[in-house]
Amino acid sequence: MSTQTCNDIPAEAERKPKREGNRTIKRQKRQNTYNVATWNVRSMYEEKLNIVQREMNRMDIDILGISEMKWIGSRHFRSANNTVMYSGSNTHRKNGVGMIIANRVSKSIIGYKAVNDRIIYISVRAHPVNITFVQVYVPTTSAEVADIEDFYSDLQEAWNDTPKKDVLIIMRDWNAKIGKGEEPGTVGRHGLGNRNEAVERLLEFCEENALFLVNT
Repeated sequence: MSTQTCNDIPAEAERKPKREGNRTIKRQKRQNTYNVATWNVRSMYEEKLNIVQREMNRMDIDILGISEMKWIGSRHFRSANNTVMYSGSNTHRKNGVGMIIANRVSKSIIGYKAVNDRIIYISVRAHPVNITFVQVYVPTTSAEVADIEDFYSDLQEAWNDTPKKDVLIIMRDWNAKIGKGEEPGTVGRHGLGNRNEAVERLLEFCEENALFLVNT
């Protein structure tokens, strides 16, 4: 599937700061950063979308990755001054991933790709390099091995399609628990608890692509 653009969705112009001083400085700093989060919603009906967007606004989130939307098909649309993108199964209400992009970021979106019902990613214009955000919903440890391998194969293909100069951020739901144990260059020293079976395949993917794991 080719990358889709959002040029048909108008972005509202941001107001310029009217006051000088600390408030203006804080606002200017905020304009140079993105607050990013991810949420497994366990299904997204219309009223829940409104609730999620209210929480997103309350917590000042710019880019929210969604898992288990359970919507059919893939497209993007405007809702409450945000841009909603989603990628789901063509036949069943299962899995499903998406992203909700705040208005101030929408005009910086270069494009997005709805890969399948477990992977979606967007490219955002930034300085000094662009950023690619990938939202995933990984099969659980009870899934068939073939399904898990198919997922990582699709994720690797998405990785290969990403411009190498971009900063890449892959957001979960990984369905994995890292636990204790440092992996130099991949996992830090401050994990908690015990690892589960899903971690080994995740660590292998990170090591193969020089990715650092910060949260699962």
